[in-house]
Amino acid sequence: VLPSGLLTIGSSAFIPCSGFTGSLQIGDSVNSIGSSAFSDCSGFSGSLTIGNNITRIEDFTFFFFYGFRGTLTLPNNLVSIGISAFQE
Repeated sequence: VLPSGLLTIGSSAFIPCSGFTGSLQIGDSVNSIGSSAFSDCSGFSGSLTIGNNITRIEDFTFFFFYGFRGTLTLPNNLVSIGISAFQE
């Protein structure tokens, strides 16, 4: 669970992580997610919702996000998705 009021998720913030189960909701308070923030995470079993204040998903943000089979919800105002942002 990410704290409410969180503004920024820095580059490589959760690299690497394993055993990540359940859903991840990146709230509307978050205005940026750094490059490789969730790279090399495994075991993710739930849905991923990215809040409405994100306009760009940086390069490699969810790179090697192994096993993700849930629902991905992107914000309507998303302008760009970086290189290999969702590569498994």
